Amino acid sequence: MMETRCASMMEPLSDISADSDPPRGILTKFAHAFVDALSEPEVLGLQRVASAEGFRNPEIADIFFSCGHDTAYDHLANYLVTISDPSIDLATLRRWSIVFYAMIQGDAVARLVVGAAPVSKTEIDAYIDLAVGWLLDRASIPDGVVT
Repeated sequence: MMETRCASMMEPLSDISADSDPPRGILTKFAHAFVDALSEPEVLGLQRVASAEGFRNPEIADIFFSCGHDTAYDHLANYLVTISDPSIDLATLRRWSIVFYAMIQGDAVARLVVGAAPVSKTEIDAYIDLAVGWLLDRASIPDGVVT
């Protein structure tokens, strides 16, 4: 049951890399899609279940991450392959993807999971702008333009 519910969780990320926007725009779309997906009431419920039951039944946590976060990391890492210096290996790009998404979701999603007041859209946009700038710098893409 959880596999079925998690399967479409990160579906919005699958088509983003096909956009013709410059890297800054694409990364911003990845970030917004990720936060939006994790902020959906059903996904928040799945996060709560995975957090509460994952220790007793690690398969639940594995399913949640393989369908959700791991899918998001892979989509972004595969996009980064197309815009980054070719000498940067996929494992490094995936690590950067994990850090990128962690920078974005941290406080904003954690608050929603525990039922606290949500972070403002302005604040989330600031997290996203900071994370996008960091990732463009890591990938050595000045001003988000691939030459």
